[in-house]
Amino acid sequence: MADVYEKFKKLPSTLQDKLNAEEVLNCIDQIEEKFPQDKVSLAYIVMAVAVGDLPRENLFQTLKAKYNLDEKLAKDIANSLEEKIFVPVFGKKEIKPEKEIKPEKEIKPEKKDAKPEKERAKPKEKEASLKEEEGKKILAKTKEEVEEEKEIEKIKKELPEEIPQKMDLNQALEKIIQKNNLSFAEERLKKRFANIIFSFLRGIRGELETKIALKRSEKIGGMAFSEDLTDQIIKDLNNLAPKVEIESKPRANSSVPPIEQPSELPPFSPKIEEKKMQAPVTEELLSKQTIKPQNIAIKETPEEKVKETLKEITEGKEEKKEEKMEAEKKE
Repeated sequence: MADVYEKFKKLPSTLQDKLNAEEVLNCIDQIEEKFPQDKVSLAYIVMAVAVGDLPRENLFQTLKAKYNLDEKLAKDIANSLEEKIFVPVFGKKEIKPEKEIKPEKEIKPEKKDAKPEKERAKPKEKEASLKEEEGKKILAKTKEEVEEEKEIEKIKKELPEEIPQKMDLNQALEKIIQKNNLSFAEERLKKRFANIIFSFLRGIRGELETKIALKRSEKIGGMAFSEDLTDQIIKDLNNLAPKVEIESKPRANSSVPPIEQPSELPPFSPKIEEKKMQAPVTEELLSKQTIKPQNIAIKETPEEKVKETLKEITEGKEEKKEEKMEAEKKE
């Protein structure tokens, strides 16, 4: 597809204008609506025939063999393309038998007043000279183009180097939507428009096919845009295409240093202190105890409890010693 599109761009501008005319695009839409199929794009067939990749003669056989179309459908499509597009643009097909009849004209030397061979050779020389002139014109055009390219390169060298503003497919899509003030009634229509734009920027779909898809009715997979809006979108796409990066590649020289990660991370194990459930302090308990309420809160701390338990142990030991001493004295 990309090769056919590149060849199509190299065709004469007059021929490209004829094939891009609104009448031709409408005819392609009408043929697609009349003979629906999803195996090949008719816009692609038209471009392929224009650049010579597909034969115009016996086109239905090519459609049948290469794209697996039904024989009747292939004939209907080929006949419609021939009648509505190829004949108006390229003219009628040359019939081979007519070329074979040419030798009859060369039998004329039998007449007495036949021209000498030198005079017969003049038409051939004229044809050769015409071809040489056409070749010179083509070479002259190429020389002019080369000179223009040289001037452009000089201007680029004189200008300061600036980093081109690159963008991805989604950014290009949003720019086209904003520039043309587009709005979509449904999300599926926006997705369809995005697919059309992305396929053009990726080189999958050519300018002619993109125009057809944008102008085609919504019922058969198009956007139903007007001719002016379609032309403006194509113009915007051609301007944005050089700036779009299809695949993001990492920069070779990166000034950002790599992030250093610690070799060993400290284990994260926070200690959870278990809270002991304490019975609520009521007025009855306070009345039974001789300790004041203020001292209760102080004894609830773990350090105070430890001190109290130690005191109780030591006091208990001293009492036992005193009891033993008294018992020994009595004996």
